[in-house]
Amino acid sequence: MPRDRIAEITSVKGRASVPLAMSLLVNITLGELESVWHQNKAATSESLVPTSRWTTFSVVRTVTALEVFTRAWTATLIDWGTPYAENAAALDAVKKARFDFALSRAIQGKQLSIGEIIAHEISTNTLEDVAGVLSTLIGQDLFGLLENAYDRFEVEVEGKPLVPIIQDVSKVRADLARLFQTRHILVHELPLKEPVTAAEARGFVNAAQLFVNATDAALKGMTFGEYPLTQAAMTEQAWNQLDGAERDLDEFIRTRGLTDDENWKSLRTAFEHYAEALSRWGSGSGSTTPMWQAMKKRALLGEFLDQMKRELG
Repeated sequence: MPRDRIAEITSVKGRASVPLAMSLLVNITLGELESVWHQNKAATSESLVPTSRWTTFSVVRTVTALEVFTRAWTATLIDWGTPYAENAAALDAVKKARFDFALSRAIQGKQLSIGEIIAHEISTNTLEDVAGVLSTLIGQDLFGLLENAYDRFEVEVEGKPLVPIIQDVSKVRADLARLFQTRHILVHELPLKEPVTAAEARGFVNAAQLFVNATDAALKGMTFGEYPLTQAAMTEQAWNQLDGAERDLDEFIRTRGLTDDENWKSLRTAFEHYAEALSRWGSGSGSTTPMWQAMKKRALLGEFLDQMKRELG
């Protein structure tokens, strides 16, 4: 892989959101398209955006959102590990990949991950491409999985009945397939007539929203399991994970016979002051502050433990 390709992937990474927050960003993007549609519909003599311009822009923007969403989950799944990393071997992007010295250096230096590299190389030109990549990684048909995907927050927190996010998977699949076909026409041709109406384009946006929400729910369930849904639960989980990391460090030191070592005690005290101060710095204020502090300190503790393992063997 040429150096300029590595620079391109790194540049994209620097402009991107956190992969697991990508569904939120995509939903915001699609929601904005929906909002402009309603504004145009309500406008009388002066439309905010000409309908034809909105139609073209919304089709292109919606496909872009789906492409970004797919690449984010591709990177996340591959970097997650078993079984997704093993399943990735069947992807065309992996079969064609060439790992040279520069690329190996980028991975070793944690500049890029394997998942990020492969995600950048996958094809997302059609719905078949998108569904094919994710189906390959999870080892089953994606749309078959989406038939039963539901919103855990609505069911477990809001008490709503358990119903699939996508009521008609076949229709959503057909709408998305036509969305990609329409994007191809608009981007690569100069049609004399609009290939879709504004109403159809709005239907594409709705189909994309359903697909993103259902896919996100299904894949998070496969990877994270019963992850917390409320702020209080997320904060509790963060502190429990921090406690676990501290126990791991204590157990490692115990097995090395350094529990009563004065030099170790001094080092641990210094680290505690450093980690406590750094985790508090930049964590903001409000209800999420304790969660971010715990998460930051846990990350620092993990790095510290890795360093200790390298030092002590």
